[in-house]
Amino acid sequence: PKVGRREKGVAVKSQAVQAAIDRACKALEQLCRLHLRIPALVQQSGMRPNRAFFEFWLPILSGLSQQCYHPSREVRQSALTYLQRTLLSPHLETASANSPDIWVDCFENVLFPLLDELLKPEVFALDPAGMDETRMRACALLCKIFLQVLPRVVRWKELPRLWERILEVAGAYLLASETEYLYEGVQESLKNMILVMTTQGVLQPQPSSSTPVSAGGVHNLWDVTWQKIDTFLPGLRDELFPPDEGGEEGEGQKEQEKEEVGKEEEVRSVPVLETPVEGGSIISQLPAEEEETT
Repeated sequence: PKVGRREKGVAVKSQAVQAAIDRACKALEQLCRLHLRIPALVQQSGMRPNRAFFEFWLPILSGLSQQCYHPSREVRQSALTYLQRTLLSPHLETASANSPDIWVDCFENVLFPLLDELLKPEVFALDPAGMDETRMRACALLCKIFLQVLPRVVRWKELPRLWERILEVAGAYLLASETEYLYEGVQESLKNMILVMTTQGVLQPQPSSSTPVSAGGVHNLWDVTWQKIDTFLPGLRDELFPPDEGGEEGEGQKEQEKEEVGKEEEVRSVPVLETPVEGGSIISQLPAEEEETT
């Protein structure tokens, strides 16, 4: 009988916990939907985009991000999903079209504080079995948002500082990873960002570190990238950009190989006469025309 009462109490408690989780997820959905009303509020108030971000957008984004380190894994997953949906909202994209500073505010006031919070030992202790998954999803969200806004901020003066901060976060998560799942996930997200930035001309090998901005005002973040990454993933540069496939050293080696092949072809193209003599030996000599010229 005592065992039965204990099991019944656990079942009732589980139902109560699940009901609380369901209410939390429903509240997150409603909080996310509030952002749909922001354009009308901005139009009615006549606020400038930067002030409207702090008045309307930031409270919603902060509320969602703060639930991304909830003790319940289900609540954390819902919060991350709604946070991503809000950050990728076309309404926020429209609001930031002429004000890229808004994206800095998103990183500085929403994403970076969230990622810093997830690194705290006391937060990890809330759910040791599932917190690495949350960390990986939060890092993936950071990378996704950065790549989403990159085309609009390639000439923005604050881009190098923002990129350095992102690299610092990636390094901290790699060092703090408790599982291969998080380590590999963060590493793949970092590789993806680097390759995309390379195709967009933001990461290009440069002859001198004194030229951080390339033609057209687009930042070249090559040097600062590897100064940071070499401290926690020293082999990544050679993995993504093998020395023999690019750069000045690789091009010089290719030219040298071409010259050596050309010399070999030139030597092989000279005709040689073979004259047998006694004893089976062969004397090689140039043709008569060649001898006259020599």
